[in-house]
Amino acid sequence: MDSVTQHYIIDLSSNNNYVQVPAVEGDGHSVRYMEIELIQNGVPYVVDPSTTSITIMGTNAAGSEIWNFGEVTSEGYVKFELTYPMMSAPGRGVYQVALMSTETNTQLKSFPFYVIVAKAALDASEITESNEFQVLSDLMGEVENLYEEAEGIVERAQEAAQDAEESEIAAEEHATNAATSASNAAASALNAATSESNASASASNASISEQTARTKASEAATSASNAAASETAAASSEKNAATSETNAAASAAAAASSETNAAESEQSANEAMTTAVASASAASASEQNAAESEANAAESETNAATSEQNAAVSETNAETYAIAAESYAQGGTNTRPGEDMANAKYYKEQCEALYENIGGSLVPMGTIYFADLASVTPQAGYSYNIIDAFTTTSDFKGGAGISVPAGSTVYRTGDGYWDILPGGLVTGVKGEAESSFRTGNVEITKANLGIADAINVVISSTEPSQSENDYWIQDYN
Repeated sequence: MDSVTQHYIIDLSSNNNYVQVPAVEGDGHSVRYMEIELIQNGVPYVVDPSTTSITIMGTNAAGSEIWNFGEVTSEGYVKFELTYPMMSAPGRGVYQVALMSTETNTQLKSFPFYVIVAKAALDASEITESNEFQVLSDLMGEVENLYEEAEGIVERAQEAAQDAEESEIAAEEHATNAATSASNAAASALNAATSESNASASASNASISEQTARTKASEAATSASNAAASETAAASSEKNAATSETNAAASAAAAASSETNAAESEQSANEAMTTAVASASAASASEQNAAESEANAAESETNAATSEQNAAVSETNAETYAIAAESYAQGGTNTRPGEDMANAKYYKEQCEALYENIGGSLVPMGTIYFADLASVTPQAGYSYNIIDAFTTTSDFKGGAGISVPAGSTVYRTGDGYWDILPGGLVTGVKGEAESSFRTGNVEITKANLGIADAINVVISSTEPSQSENDYWIQDYN
C-alpha cells in the first residue's frame, strides 16, 4: 500500500493558524506523511541535517504529549510521519516544528499549526500512546534487519553443509569406482597369468611333438638300413632273399608309415607353435588391460582424495557460517569487533529495557508545584508539568544540583528515578571570554564577556564619588 504525503508551508516568523493538516482517526504506521517547506519572512529557511536535530512536538486532541523525529528530504523540506498516537483521538491537535542545534545547544521552534483528525466510522480502541513511539519503532526495525541478516547467514551455512554432504557422497562414489577398477585390474592380471601359462603348456606340447617326429624319422632310417642289409643277404641266398624281400617290403611300409607320422607330428608342432604365439599375444593384451585398469584405479583414487578434500573445505565453510550466524544472533564468538553489543539478542533486550523504562507509554498526570512532587505516588511512565523553577535532587536521573526552568515536564523512569523531558532546558551558560559552560544560577560579569576594561557610565542628579573607571553624566531632570 502506497503512503500519502501532503505539502505545507510553515513560516518561522509569523502565525501559522491557517495551516490545518487533515488526518483520520486510527491511521498510522507509515501511511500518512506531511512535507513542510520552512520559510522566514517569505525566504526559504535552509536546515543542515548534519548539525540539526529535526523534531515535531505538541499534543494530540486528547491532550497527550507527542514528540517524534523527522528528516530532511533531497529538496530541502522537513518531513514527518503522522504517527498512530497523533491520530489516536478525533479533534484538533496543536504542534510545532522544533529545530535543535547539536553544536550550539540552541533551539528554534515554529509558530503552532494544527492537525485536524476526523472521527473514524468505526471507533478505535485501546490505542497505546508514547512520546518515544517513533524511536522505539526505529529500534525494532534495526532488530528486524539484524534478524534477517542472521537468517541469511544461517541459510548460507545450511547450503554449505549441503555442499559438504554432496561432496562426501561423491567421494564415496569415487572410492567405490576405485575399488572396482582395482578389482578389474586384479582379474585382468589373473587372466594374463593364465594365458601365459597356457602359452607355456602349448610350447611344451610342440617341443614334445617335434621330439616324437625326430624319433619316428630315426626309426625309419634304421628300418631302411635293415632293408639294405636284408637285400645284401638276399644276394647270397635266394631263399633268404625272398624272405628278406618280404621283410624289406614290410620295413619299407613301416618306414613310409613312420615318415607319415613324422610329417603329422611336425604339423602338430607348427599348430602348437601358432597356438603358443596366439596365447602369448592374448597374454600381452591382458597385461595391457591390467595396466589400463590399474591407471584407472589410480585416477579414481585421486578423484576420491580430491572429493574428500572438497568435503572437508565445505564442512569448514559450514562451521564458519554457523559461527557467523551465532555472532549476529547473540554474540559471544569473539569473531567481530563489538559483537556483544551489535547482535539481535542485544537489540531485543535494549528494546525491552526501553519499553520497561518508560512503562510502555507516558501518562500525563497534570500540572503541579515542585514541592508537591514528593507527595505523589510514583508510577513508571507518569509525567507532571512543573509550574515553578526548581533544582534537582538525588531522586533525579541526572543527579542533584541542576537548575530547571518553570514549565518543564518530568516523568518517572522504570528504574525508580525522575527524569526531565528535553525541550526548553538550558544545560549551560558561557561568556565569550570563558572556555566552558557553567550550570545552575550563573552570574555574568564583564570579565566573563571579555570587556573587563570597559568604563562604567553613571547617570545621576548629584555628583557621585568617581572611581578610576567611572564616567558620570549629570541628570538635570
